[in-house]
Amino acid sequence: MHPIKKILFYIGNAVIGVFTLYAYLYFWMVFNWGDPFLINFQAVVISLFLSVVVFISFNYLLLKNESASQTYWWVALAILLCTMIVIFIFLAFI
Repeated sequence: MHPIKKILFYIGNAVIGVFTLYAYLYFWMVFNWGDPFLINFQAVVISLFLSVVVFISFNYLLLKNESASQTYWWVALAILLCTMIVIFIFLAFI
């Protein structure tokens, strides 16, 4: 993978991780406005569906011509999850 494409790969998957977390928070606020603090199943499903579609389409377009694409898919998933965990910890403790 070329260095510019690799940078785009890492930054793009990190941005998708940020998008996933904030999409969940947005949909949680929309569906629970004025209700008690509950985990809303609709917010989880909608945000996960949008995030999975964006994740698969972005990585498919970026990795369709790569020879070791299976390894990069696992790396992309790890970047996505680590980004979400870091932001969640940051929001929880600050």
